[in-house]
Amino acid sequence: MFWVLLMAGDGVGVLLMRPDAGRYPEVAACGGDLMAALRAAAGRMGVRLVGLGEAYPPEGLSRHFVAALEAECGDVHVGLRPERREVGVTLRLPLVGVAAVAAVWSLEVAIEVAQAWQAGVPLADMAARWEFLIVSPKALAHDQGRGAAYEWESVRRLPDRLVDHTLVEAAFRSPQLSSLFPMVSHGSLQFRRLTVSAPGSDVPSVLPLGEGRWRVICLWDQDIPVRRPALLRKPSGWWWKDSQKGAVLRSK
Repeated sequence: MFWVLLMAGDGVGVLLMRPDAGRYPEVAACGGDLMAALRAAAGRMGVRLVGLGEAYPPEGLSRHFVAALEAECGDVHVGLRPERREVGVTLRLPLVGVAAVAAVWSLEVAIEVAQAWQAGVPLADMAARWEFLIVSPKALAHDQGRGAAYEWESVRRLPDRLVDHTLVEAAFRSPQLSSLFPMVSHGSLQFRRLTVSAPGSDVPSVLPLGEGRWRVICLWDQDIPVRRPALLRKPSGWWWKDSQKGAVLRSK
């Protein structure tokens, strides 16, 4: 890596770190800027980069080391390692996080992976095509429409100290609840229609009261459309009810 001294309008010097020209000659040829180098590489490939923009760099590095590409199914982050030649690619799914990561040698390969992600190619197909992709099992499940099932498996494996498994198993046996995304927080069992949403949704949260009792609360948010849930009764005796103040959940 090397430093370039730029003079601001007030005469104050600003140091900007750029990728090493020996490790990244194609980037150095574009003024040491990764975004410009990606555009040049795409031109050589005969493709057009869509949604290319700046990204937040890791601490200690400048923006010239990173770039991002927007996609409907999630963004792509491309970054250069300063200590060795390595082009990092990170795929992200909305509301899930990192879907896959890879370390490649060339900008061209990074562009191929990014464009496949932008085109909506299934994550499993991308992993089969590029074996160097390290895929998140959670992201793969969500990408394949198995997100709720994956989250339930994770919650059911939690230690007893984090959640009451009697409650978890009873909720899991309810089709209405097991179709939602579960989340455990401070001993409570919460439900979401999406992987991540605000607490003020139209589905319940269950808090332990002790002695085999739980309180069910629905915190309403004016910014979230209201879907009034019906009273649910199951043969097991578990139920939850629409109630801003809360209702007590019991097991027979």
